[in-house]
Amino acid sequence: DIDFTQPTDQAWHTGRRAASQEEFDTACRVLARARDAGVPLLPGTDSGFALTPYGEWHAKELMIFAKYLGMTNAQALRSATSEAAKFLNFGSGVGAIECGRRADMVAVDGDPLQDVGVLLEKRRIKAVLKDGIEMDLRRREYDPAKVSDFSHQWWSTLYTQDRAAAIFGESSMSV
Repeated sequence: DIDFTQPTDQAWHTGRRAASQEEFDTACRVLARARDAGVPLLPGTDSGFALTPYGEWHAKELMIFAKYLGMTNAQALRSATSEAAKFLNFGSGVGAIECGRRADMVAVDGDPLQDVGVLLEKRRIKAVLKDGIEMDLRRREYDPAKVSDFSHQWWSTLYTQDRAAAIFGESSMSV
């Protein structure tokens, strides 16, 4: 709502954008206090519904953790890897680069410890390994209308990273 509501959308005229901003600000304060109290925070994106196709925005949550919740980039990365693994039934086999664990890794052109936002830039993802097998990263064309749920009536467009860049420019990738 906050990033993408346009003046042409119904949500703009009903005050939904302002309400969403207030909800976000409150959530950030509460989550930062929870983190400070030792509550583990794990990413759990809404990707895969009408506005954000699966796989488009996962790193954005890590950027939010770093910028708004007071985590370092390293802490945000650990929240998505070794910390998240602790909550999985098979967590002892994932979440870290160690002998005996699955070799699921992402290689990027850049240092996510300096800028976790590099994970949002598709062109900077150089390799993805799943169980030690390199995945095919060739860009595939797809029709978003056939892979997303367009039942949500508040928005007039699907916000893929490409669409957001077309509307807002490259700065839309940063939080």
